[in-house]
Amino acid sequence: MPWYELEIQETKALIESDKTKRRNYGLRKIRVFWSLDMAFLVSYAF
Repeated sequence: MPWYELEIQETKALIESDKTKRRNYGLRKIRVFWSLDMAFLVSYAF
């Protein structure tokens, strides 16, 4: 396998891991906002 093939594969792997990281970050943000919303609704209801 030539060296540039290896480089391409490494770059692809980096991009993939970056994508999953970003997706997890987005999900975490949504979860935080959702729990804050629920807390606000509960405190507003009672």
